Amino acid sequence: MEAEQNKQRGFPSEAPGTMDRSAFTLVELLALVIMLGFISVLVVPAMVRGRQKTIETVCQSNLKAIGLAIQAYSEDNRYILPGPVFPLARPGLDRHPTNQLAWFLANRLGSSATIARTNVVLQFLCPAHPFASTGSKVVADYGLNEGKGLPGPPFGCPSPVRAPLNLTSLAASASPAACMAVTDADKGNVNPTADGWSSLPYQPVHGRMRNQLFFDWHVAGKTW
Repeated sequence: MEAEQNKQRGFPSEAPGTMDRSAFTLVELLALVIMLGFISVLVVPAMVRGRQKTIETVCQSNLKAIGLAIQAYSEDNRYILPGPVFPLARPGLDRHPTNQLAWFLANRLGSSATIARTNVVLQFLCPAHPFASTGSKVVADYGLNEGKGLPGPPFGCPSPVRAPLNLTSLAASASPAACMAVTDADKGNVNPTADGWSSLPYQPVHGRMRNQLFFDWHVAGKTW
């Protein structure tokens, strides 16, 4: 009776068991989930690689700035390199003189080594380093330039005291383009006796690559 009245009023009749086609079926839902899974497999790794590349670029830019600051310092000091410095370069410093490379270069890197509070020289930080405040860069010594024929540790040594090298004598002994000045720090290239070694990562922070600054001031990545 009700169906007949609806028909007379112009309402469409519905067959028993019919479904609203605006709703997802289970098969369509499963197909959507599978498609989204395929998209994530393709997109997420690309995003991760893009972020890693950005971090590597920032690190290389920081090293390039450090190289230019070292060059400027040496030109103002009869071509003598800054030092003597400790091998593990900390980014934090205060107004008291220290044997840290950041202290010698702070003013040339847009920072300051004369303020009362602790200051951070940002170029010595690496965004990939888990504990960057303990030292994310290491300066070159005999070990990092083994076999290059250098007459001494380029930036000298605080204990026992050794003076830093003159760039002219360095260039007379070895090729500046082949001698490393500063590189990324990890347990694999820092002496275990260095203060802060225990906080370093076991492997290079850029996967299997370390960014390196050389004495001709170019920066390159080396795979390990």
